[in-house]
Amino acid sequence: MPALMDLVMNPIRPLRRALTLGLGLCLAAALALPALAAPEKTAGGIRFTYRDANAGTVSWAGAFNSWNATANPMKKDGDLWSVTLALPPGEQTYKFVVDGQWFADPENSATTGEFGNSVIQVSPSGDLVAQKATSNTAYSPKILVEGRFIALYQSILEPTYSRFELRRPEMDVDLGFGVRFSDALSGRMLMNLNPRNEDAQDFRSRLNFKRGSLTLAQPGFTVYAFDSENLQTWDDPFQLVGGIGQYNHPFGYQRQGFQVRTPQLGFETELLYSDNFEPGGVTFPGFSVARAPLPEFVFESDPTAKALALLATERGTSGFRLGSGQASKVSTTDFGDNGKAFGYGDGNENTFAMRVNRKLGSAWKVGLLGRTDRGFQLGRLVLAEPTGDSVVRVRSGQTIQQWYGLGANSRWQPRPELRVDAEALFGARRLNLVNGSTDEEWRAASITAIGGSGFTKSASATADGSHLTTDESAKYHLGAAWTFANGDITLRGSAERERHRYPAWTQTPIIPAGLSPDDHARVLNVEFQRAQYADPMSLLVNDRSTFALGWDRNWRYYLGREVKTTVDVEFTHFDYDARTAWEYQMWFPTGNFWLESGKAVVGPDRMTVLGQSDVVKLQPSLVVPFAFKRKAEFSWKGNFTGVHLGTQPRYAESVFRLGWDWSRVIRVESDARWVKYDVPELSLTRGYTSVFTDLTYRWAPGIELSLGFGVDPNALDPITNEYAGNGRERYLNARNANGFVAETDYLSLAPQISAAERALMNERRIQLQAIVHF
Repeated sequence: MPALMDLVMNPIRPLRRALTLGLGLCLAAALALPALAAPEKTAGGIRFTYRDANAGTVSWAGAFNSWNATANPMKKDGDLWSVTLALPPGEQTYKFVVDGQWFADPENSATTGEFGNSVIQVSPSGDLVAQKATSNTAYSPKILVEGRFIALYQSILEPTYSRFELRRPEMDVDLGFGVRFSDALSGRMLMNLNPRNEDAQDFRSRLNFKRGSLTLAQPGFTVYAFDSENLQTWDDPFQLVGGIGQYNHPFGYQRQGFQVRTPQLGFETELLYSDNFEPGGVTFPGFSVARAPLPEFVFESDPTAKALALLATERGTSGFRLGSGQASKVSTTDFGDNGKAFGYGDGNENTFAMRVNRKLGSAWKVGLLGRTDRGFQLGRLVLAEPTGDSVVRVRSGQTIQQWYGLGANSRWQPRPELRVDAEALFGARRLNLVNGSTDEEWRAASITAIGGSGFTKSASATADGSHLTTDESAKYHLGAAWTFANGDITLRGSAERERHRYPAWTQTPIIPAGLSPDDHARVLNVEFQRAQYADPMSLLVNDRSTFALGWDRNWRYYLGREVKTTVDVEFTHFDYDARTAWEYQMWFPTGNFWLESGKAVVGPDRMTVLGQSDVVKLQPSLVVPFAFKRKAEFSWKGNFTGVHLGTQPRYAESVFRLGWDWSRVIRVESDARWVKYDVPELSLTRGYTSVFTDLTYRWAPGIELSLGFGVDPNALDPITNEYAGNGRERYLNARNANGFVAETDYLSLAPQISAAERALMNERRIQLQAIVHF
């Protein structure tokens, strides 16, 4: 027992400093405001108060009395000044005139106008209508200050020494400022303090800019300029903008740009431009890499000579000649920072997107939409194609990748409970040749059975501005949802079709078994390829068809409580050309440009069915509230993924959650996960469990202290800096059970998954966390 007490109390001692800082921030915010005396309805109208013991005269002035500074004096009672006015319905703006100086009401958080006038809304019955806060500080009626303080202490069992060791405490402070410059222009800025993220000692950490925005709102349009802000996700079925990656992040984070919205002539128009400003590593990687402490890696000192040497020959009527209908390539691509910044490359990727919607009658809504991304995954390319017996066309230079998509969507909703959606998208991905790229003609002096030799350049022209299409694609969606039985039952269904066409020369080299991958290497963040193709321009056609059904049910009328059940069934069929490289599966961004650059949609369940032609996923859930006075609730979520219905799933996961209020201020919750793998190709046949138990003490509204044991499934998402239920998934992802490993080194995925799941199952972690919102 003493050891257990020491284990629990050790993290509490440093927590006192965290709570002191958090409560101090709350106290500072509270002291910025006088004692509460907000406008309120009374028998004679609306009563206004102002607290100032030293004021000589105080008057109420507003639109109601034509801003007359003396028409409505306020009466003093001790240090409190007050006046009651019978105001008409509608918006009423006002200020207090204190000894000739004009002040906004410090107890009214809503302001308006160029001069920061206080504002209230009076209903036809004379009641006050709640207003959205635009300020909460007496220093300025145009500034709203808010924030969040998190102190996290984790003590983790070290298996080598069989003892708990305290991790570096994590302090995360968000400090947000909302500024209303005028009724038309407002701004928002979020600052963040986190010594652990900065890898600095606590006293050396700084308050860093995290995200911000400016909003210009006019009756005819709205302009939103943003820096790493949440722009939400478009509501078209395919989510052309947003819904990013495995965790379905909204668009806008780690990007800067602007968004324009305007309703004109019955059309709803949205225009978006953004840039990711991510340097990511080398610029236009060459064919060698030298980065300390690694020795220099030279892939090809003369890529043009290698591309010419790779060309095959054939016997002609008068000797040997270069084979027709073939090509060879030598290329490099910056694909990201080895999984850490995977996919950003170094191209300062920019995005332009636009959509136009219009309502037709009361039931139809139709729209056109499009998007293009440019400047990601930069590289170099040498592509050689024989055009005669001894003549070769060689295109070489620096490349910038680009993709674009265009389409239309529609919605038919004759009644609120019935909706039918449809969408079609068409697009392509291509390599743009830039920065002095060339289109050359080379001639061979002699040709033998083993290849040509003595190549000399006979002609050259610029290739800047030309492009090579690497992927053409089309996507179709048809879906519907119907809610009935007083909203208690919802049926959902959808069908999708996706097709990609790749030229054969885009595929990665196939390395015969037993040979080293000299022709396809990955060094740091650069991918190197060289290969010869017998039929380079033939198209590889890959298809995906997905059918989904869903059922939502609320059993409140039968069971007398809000018991909810859902069942989702999804069937996906893939039809891949046999020549398709592994990394061109449609759940990987390499083979599907509709995904955000570098953002695979491969979670632990999808890893078990990679390479399969059929995938079936069943996801049921159950939520049962009970012991209403204790706010008790039990829930279960299942995920069963396999290749056929009625057979053993390759991935079977169940998550059970139970929570209840122990008392008015204490809540207890337990979250248990059980998962079973059955993947013959990977020899994965084990099951794993993980349990997290949490006790939360609600100190006051917006302030809570929790003590938990295990890996918290509800943790801060590093992208959004908000809590999300993907804590376990990110734990596995950080231990190489992720889409990057699945795409680049599939054969090592089994030990990676096993090691990650064992680590999650065996993790013994005590965490103490304080959260303060102010």
